[in-house]
Amino acid sequence: MTSAIAKVIDREEIQEIHLPRTFHLNALEVIVHTSGNSLVLTPCRSSWEGFVDGFSMVEDDFLKYDEEKGEDLPRKAIG
Repeated sequence: MTSAIAKVIDREEIQEIHLPRTFHLNALEVIVHTSGNSLVLTPCRSSWEGFVDGFSMVEDDFLKYDEEKGEDLPRKAIG
């Protein structure tokens, strides 16, 4: 794990953290959350790629519809 010290600057309502070059992100925005005592920054994706990739786990019959009965067809339980 790589680590370094970053400068924290307080500016009225916001706080800035100046990241060393080795930690620069290829993103315009980040998601910020805490994990224990740590602050975690995750780059926001600039496309729908991750969202679309999430559908790879969906079963082929997920959107099947019985037109005669006007209802969804039964699906397999996950897990």
